[in-house]
Amino acid sequence: MRLKHWLMIGLGLALDWGTKWWAVAALTSKGAVVVVPEWLSWYLTYNTGVAFSLPVPGGVLGVFIPLVVGYLLWMLVTQTLPEWERWGYSAVLCGAVGNGVDRLLDGAVVDMIAVGWWPVFNLADVWIVLGVVWLVGMSVWADRKAV
Repeated sequence: MRLKHWLMIGLGLALDWGTKWWAVAALTSKGAVVVVPEWLSWYLTYNTGVAFSLPVPGGVLGVFIPLVVGYLLWMLVTQTLPEWERWGYSAVLCGAVGNGVDRLLDGAVVDMIAVGWWPVFNLADVWIVLGVVWLVGMSVWADRKAV
């Protein structure tokens, strides 16, 4: 893993934790703050579940998140991977650490971005989704290129 990947993870974590800190400080008593009517709002909520606030039996995330983070670190540090895979896994690792630390410290993840009908989310969620979409998209593209 190269310095640029660590820098991307560090920047992503700083943005994620900074927006979470801002949301807790600025949105606690305000309810929804409309940014773009009927499309984008800031709305503070705490997610004790997983994606889309789906409930999870107690203790499962306490085991699952460290396993995912450990596996991603192992992949990035010890495996020979194409550069595009390193970027995708780094983004997923960034999001997993961002939300994992929240959950470890507070028992819940701070969410604050409300877009239309979609469930409220945060930047760590964005990093995870972008990383997965990047990995899937590039895998498909690399497979087509190999044919």
